[in-house]
Amino acid sequence: MEKKGKLTLSEGTIYEGELINGKPHGRGKMTWIDGMVYVGGFIDGIANGKGKCTSPNGMVYQGNFANNTFNGKGKMTYPNGNIDEGNWKDGKFVGK
Repeated sequence: MEKKGKLTLSEGTIYEGELINGKPHGRGKMTWIDGMVYVGGFIDGIANGKGKCTSPNGMVYQGNFANNTFNGKGKMTYPNGNIDEGNWKDGKFVGK
C-alpha cells in the first residue's frame, strides 16, 4: 500500500515522500549528509524517471534518471555557469 513518510537510511541519508513496502517509490526527496539533494521519481528505492539533483558545490542536473544516475535527456549546470545539455549515459555526458 502506498503512503507518504520519512525514512532515515544509511549514513544519515534522509528520504521524504511516497513509499511502498518501506522503500522510496513514487515522488520523493533524498538528502545526503554531505548536502546532495535529489528530488524526483523513485522505483523500488532507486532514482528513476524525471528529477533534479543539486550538489553542495552548486552543480545542478535536471532531467532523466535510471538506476540512480543520469541517463537520457538532461541538463547539467556547473557552478562556473557552463552547461552540458543533451544525452547522458551512466552519469556521463555523451553529447547533443
